[in-house]
Amino acid sequence: LNKGKLTVGKIYAGLLILENWRTTKFGQFAPSEQP
Repeated sequence: LNKGKLTVGKIYAGLLILENWRTTKFGQFAPSEQP
């Protein structure tokens, strides 16, 4: 149970980091599209 919980937490954290990274990346590459 503890092991599975840790895995879920890692995946959730990874998804959050990935989403933030993608948002930052797109923001840097396409600043003209944002008003």
